[in-house]
Amino acid sequence: MKLPVLPEKLTKRKNWLGMWLLGLLLGLLLGLGTPWLAYGQAATPFTVSVTPAGPLTLPGGSSQTLTADATYPAFVIGTGFNDAVNALALQPDGKVVVGGAFTSYNGTARNGLVRLNPDGSLDASFVVGADLNGPANAVLVQPDGRIVVGGSFSTYQGQARSNLVRLNADGSVDASFRQTGTGFNGPVNALALQPDGQLLVGGNFTSYNGTARTYLARLNTIGNLEAMLVPSLPSPVLALALQADGKILAGGNYLVRLNYNGSLDTSYANKSGSSGGIHPVSYYYTSLALQPDGKLVVGAYAAYLIGAHVGFVQRLDLAGNVEFNYSPSNNPQTGNTVVAVERDGRILVGASSFSSTGMVTYLRRLTAAGALEEEALGGTLGGSSVVGDLAPINAIVVQPNGQIIIGGAFTNYNGTTVNHLARLTLYGPLNTTPTPVGNASYVWSNGATGPSISVALSGTYSVTATANGQSATSNAVVVTVAPAAPFVVQVTPAGPLSLPAGFSQTLTASVAYPTLNTGGGFDGPVNALALQPDGKIVVGGAFSAYNGVAHNNLVRLNPDGSFDASFAVGAGPNGPVNAVLLQPDGRIVVGGSFSTYKGLARSNLMRLDPDGSVDASFRQSGTGFDDAVKALALQPDGQLIVGGNFTSYNGTPRTYLARLNTIGNLEATFVPSIAYPLVAALALQADGKILVAGPGLVRLNYNGSLDTGYAGLPSTSGGIHPIGYYYTSLALQPDGKLVVGGYAAYLIGFRAGFVQRLDLAGNVEFNYSPSNNTQTGNTTVAVQPDGRILVGSSSFLGAGVVTYLYRLTPAGSLEGALGGSSITGDLAPINVIVVQPNGQIIIGGAFTNYNGVRQNRLARLNADGSLSTTPAPGASYVWSTGATGPSITVTEWGYYSVTATLNGQSVTSSQVLIRPPVNSLTVFAANEDLAPSTSAIQVQLQVRNEGTTAIDYKDLTVRYWFTADGAPAQVLPVAYAKLGASNFTVQTGQQNGQSYAELHFAARLGTFAPAGNTGEIQLRIHRADGSNLTQTNDYSFRPLATLAEQPHITAYLAGKLVYGTEPAAQAALATQAVEAPAALANLLEGSPNPCTDHVQLRFALAQTEAYTLAVYDMQGRLVEKLAGGTSSAGQPQQVQWQVNTYAAGLYLVRLHTPTVKQQLKFVKQ
Repeated sequence: MKLPVLPEKLTKRKNWLGMWLLGLLLGLLLGLGTPWLAYGQAATPFTVSVTPAGPLTLPGGSSQTLTADATYPAFVIGTGFNDAVNALALQPDGKVVVGGAFTSYNGTARNGLVRLNPDGSLDASFVVGADLNGPANAVLVQPDGRIVVGGSFSTYQGQARSNLVRLNADGSVDASFRQTGTGFNGPVNALALQPDGQLLVGGNFTSYNGTARTYLARLNTIGNLEAMLVPSLPSPVLALALQADGKILAGGNYLVRLNYNGSLDTSYANKSGSSGGIHPVSYYYTSLALQPDGKLVVGAYAAYLIGAHVGFVQRLDLAGNVEFNYSPSNNPQTGNTVVAVERDGRILVGASSFSSTGMVTYLRRLTAAGALEEEALGGTLGGSSVVGDLAPINAIVVQPNGQIIIGGAFTNYNGTTVNHLARLTLYGPLNTTPTPVGNASYVWSNGATGPSISVALSGTYSVTATANGQSATSNAVVVTVAPAAPFVVQVTPAGPLSLPAGFSQTLTASVAYPTLNTGGGFDGPVNALALQPDGKIVVGGAFSAYNGVAHNNLVRLNPDGSFDASFAVGAGPNGPVNAVLLQPDGRIVVGGSFSTYKGLARSNLMRLDPDGSVDASFRQSGTGFDDAVKALALQPDGQLIVGGNFTSYNGTPRTYLARLNTIGNLEATFVPSIAYPLVAALALQADGKILVAGPGLVRLNYNGSLDTGYAGLPSTSGGIHPIGYYYTSLALQPDGKLVVGGYAAYLIGFRAGFVQRLDLAGNVEFNYSPSNNTQTGNTTVAVQPDGRILVGSSSFLGAGVVTYLYRLTPAGSLEGALGGSSITGDLAPINVIVVQPNGQIIIGGAFTNYNGVRQNRLARLNADGSLSTTPAPGASYVWSTGATGPSITVTEWGYYSVTATLNGQSVTSSQVLIRPPVNSLTVFAANEDLAPSTSAIQVQLQVRNEGTTAIDYKDLTVRYWFTADGAPAQVLPVAYAKLGASNFTVQTGQQNGQSYAELHFAARLGTFAPAGNTGEIQLRIHRADGSNLTQTNDYSFRPLATLAEQPHITAYLAGKLVYGTEPAAQAALATQAVEAPAALANLLEGSPNPCTDHVQLRFALAQTEAYTLAVYDMQGRLVEKLAGGTSSAGQPQQVQWQVNTYAAGLYLVRLHTPTVKQQLKFVKQ
């Protein structure tokens, strides 16, 4: 590079500030660097990977989740260095330049200088050849990537370089840095780079190329001595720092600040190298670091005449005054105290001390103000303890991600061998495993965002992660989706099934071709359907593929389920479709949450010609609807009613409801006023009046005014527990009466679905709830030509979420459940139902199976609810147990499936769950009075039905066990119950020396629904004479102030124990298989069973002894050790077993002691 020649008058000026500014400008012009404050490392490099890595082959109709993981690499150095590390420098790419007194790294010869990759491996691209012939004391990376090395050497790669060398990025000597003279005549200890590219060099030298320079010199960008800087320093420079204003801080046996020209800055409280007195002290300032506010942190030690060294850390303000003084240890120090400053100003300190066991090197963190951080690590990040040897930390650098690299003479860190170099996480542990990038954002090759995506299409997928301004791209995962088989496999009965112990169940498989053969189906929910007169089906939703082929949110299918290629939707809508409507002329209206269709601007609404092209006669030249369209209705005159949560159309206000004429213009006379903030469903009466549903139900006249003669339905109800009502589906019966599907949203967080029929005046004629269980979303309705009502509804049950399809009579009586789609633990509603002219039913939604048969989000049913299929003979079958043939007989609880193969293609059925009897009850309890002795036992009870079948209340009894203590006790009636205290009676009895209060439920309460609970029941027990009862020895007493599961309170159905353990005899839980000696039976118990998230395990040992509690699979292989140790006799133990990550199936929990071997069998759903 040719440098410009400066005018003579400028080169002779003594105005050092002017020279600084000129140098700064020159450096920027030449691209030699950036201002000091702009120096700093780029973001720490990281990698991103996708799992599974593939290649993947997916069955048609299935999907695969791909997960991205961005991590900083682990730092692994192997055997490390064979001698001390003295200096470290970080490159922007995360590589680390290391200088020191070593001759090898991880077994490879390297003299004094190496460059390591971010993972600690040797960087082979940094070719050092013959290396240095002496130690490196200082290294510096320039902004242009060149590296300056200072130390005690005379050659590098066989070329004469006296104590200083500048290298190119590949490790070769930079020939442009002219070192033709004798160089420095003594060791170089410190380096600093000015913004103009000139280099400050400090050390134990007195000349450079024969020109006198005592301990400090400045070289220009080509290695020539800069004549202006001629400082006068009394002894060698050990450390340098450069202020933002160009002033130079130099440490040695002194601490001074110099002006740019090298003169002493007399305004700074410079520090001398000694103090007098009886015990003279010499001070050595060995490490300097600037905080973000410009204050100086100093690492130093005091050398006493008597031979001891005491380290200390100081912070100086901008004038050089001491703001704090911290000593790393009260023990004598052995050498340097090294400091580094983190981005937030906190201070890292490396120091060595003599202790009673020898030499210990510590790494500590101070606050920016100098206080020792007493976090979970006690202020000590870690240390290297080398007994009887000098093992200081010589260098500390902080990476942009907060990780810390230390180098020195140490050979272990917190007991782990790390020879002279280590990288630590932010709070001190060794970085020997990859570290997650916590703030990464992800963009996938298909445009999706987030750390994971679900893919159902063939293609190559990768992800780009971005964090802290840096990006990395993952491995490419190749996904191939095999063509979906044209048949389905069904197992009957579909389950879940209850199998009492000792009984068997036969499962039978069959193969059939669906008449609506969707193959792999849709990869996202179906929201809307429209049936054409020719039997073709227009489908809208939130999907990106149909049967393994990309189709975005809108398709048309032939009557047999094949894709209708004549309906050319191209790229489709760019967002979900919520509603589709077929006009009598064959044109199709589509509403949703989209802004374009086939690349054309269409804001949430469009009309298409029968071939899928945009209908140009439907003019949409403005901004369209400003928010989602949810519902559509067509008037006999061809005008369109549009509902949603928009507030304008083409810039004209229309709140939630609008009417467009046949060419798409807003109908000006229709300006309704909708009081609630959403229109979810519409229906059009024969007289032209409009039924509008959302959080409320109203009827409008043709002109949009409110029909005040219509009763309608409310949006809320008041009271102690306010309820919000949402009406999501409307259907008119042949007689003009309205069927409404909706749900009630309770303030306490759950939803209850319902179906209502309203007469012509809007009065409720019947109200039907699809289930007494909490609903998960919309209730969808459709009306058959004969007036009967189809209802799709989802409920929470013990096994998860189950979606049902019901049929009601026109008057609202339940005919029965036609079938259902059971998706355990997932929301899988039926969103839309249409009835074909032949009586068959098409349903669409989020479900992925129907009665155990794979049906991805669309299915056609016969009128009786069975899947519409034709037989497919000739299949072979292999069951998940390994058995073959169309049928198997099972005796064990668990999940069963079958794979059928026909014409070279294979399909696996849905799993059938075989489980313990499902009338499973759990009792929860809390005690109002926790005192050991009380005048009245006061217990709150709640019984929960965790099974899948309803229970008759009249068959249910609950016993609370207590000790009469030798005096008569009186059991009072139930004091309070949510079900009504009058619906309970209490009887007393005794068994095995224990008294019990037995709670009976009135028959008039009816049935106890699945997933329901009894609400609070308050039971009180007291003595007739008013004396106290002692609770501590009562079998059922637990000192619990809030409701918790209580297996020492027992529940019975028709006299049979179904929950809990009785005292003394302690019969087994009906749902658990126990293997244990009779005398020790039921030491172990647990619930719930079946389980989905966690199980509470409880046991008490008969004698004090060691125990282990562990989980095994059904092949007897250890899955997880839960607990172990020694338990005292009779001491209750509780262990929570987390099962949410376990695969579905059967597991054994075993309790083992020297005298007891017991196990429980659990079903994980």
